[in-house]
Amino acid sequence: MKMNVQTRPIRFFDLHTQHWFALVKRMGGWNFPTWSHDGKFIYALNNVGKWSVQRISVPDGKLDLVSDLSNVHFTGALGPWFGLDPNDNPVLLRDNGTSDVYALTLEKR
Repeated sequence: MKMNVQTRPIRFFDLHTQHWFALVKRMGGWNFPTWSHDGKFIYALNNVGKWSVQRISVPDGKLDLVSDLSNVHFTGALGPWFGLDPNDNPVLLRDNGTSDVYALTLEKR
């Protein structure tokens, strides 16, 4: 699944100086940007080149690869989705296909 890629800076407003600044000058393909729970990083699902989860450090703008998703098949009614769990681990919807069969045994009460 390929999404429309737009390239634009990630910008912040500095409350002290009352000015906007670009954390990263040019970013493209960042979907579902999500703040880490400590506010030190922004995580996102990236679709430029190959699918991956990346994070950018705030305030220095260092970009890190968190996870390569090139062999993951996404699912979702409206396309892929991405978020973070309480420990800042990536969470996304993945299509395992219909070949995985699970059994559930219930006890009668």
